[in-house]
Amino acid sequence: QVNNVLVFPGIFRGAVDCRAADISEAMKLAAAEAIAAVAAEDGLRPDYILPDAFDRRVTINVAAAVASKASDEGIAASPVTWEQEAIRAKSFMNKVSDN
Repeated sequence: QVNNVLVFPGIFRGAVDCRAADISEAMKLAAAEAIAAVAAEDGLRPDYILPDAFDRRVTINVAAAVASKASDEGIAASPVTWEQEAIRAKSFMNKVSDN
């Protein structure tokens, strides 16, 4: 369930937004680190090692991490910074939640 709920939405959002030519291992690692950062932000505990499936920060942070990593690797047709993608992903998430 981790892949379907926490990982894929952000990976695809980031990859599509920067028009990545591929999904690299480094992009996958960046996604995992972004998820871990959200969990750590809330304080890791034995009963809390993954963020909630509906935590919007996950998709936003994963998208930003993936798009910026693709940009760093030179496989993004539309390179972006982490901050640029975070703003774009947050805007997209806001539009989706308004409908």
